[in-house]
Amino acid sequence: GLTSGSTAMCGEIFASNNPRYSMNRLQRCDLHGLHVDEALQFAEAHLVRCREARIDKTMLVVGRGSHSQSGTARIRPAMLHMLSSTGGIVHGVHEKNEGCIMVDFAVPVSGSRG
Repeated sequence: GLTSGSTAMCGEIFASNNPRYSMNRLQRCDLHGLHVDEALQFAEAHLVRCREARIDKTMLVVGRGSHSQSGTARIRPAMLHMLSSTGGIVHGVHEKNEGCIMVDFAVPVSGSRG
């Protein structure tokens, strides 16, 4: 297995962001404070869990990126890019909080645009 300290560290960050994260709490996944690649890995695993649990929709919290020049500001575009290359979901930035990305697992009817 992995013994790298950074993996354990980002796991701790994730755990502190998501104290009640479990199968019945998949509606929200808090990723702020993670490096971009770590956030993407967590998000992909989260989407897989949501699919397995047959969750309708979930929210990825990536933060606005206003407080850090490096990490968080890059997470959102990278996350949106990852989501756009993921099939079977609809996603969009939350209308009231740009630091949140809404993901809907309902596959859109082909041809319809909303």
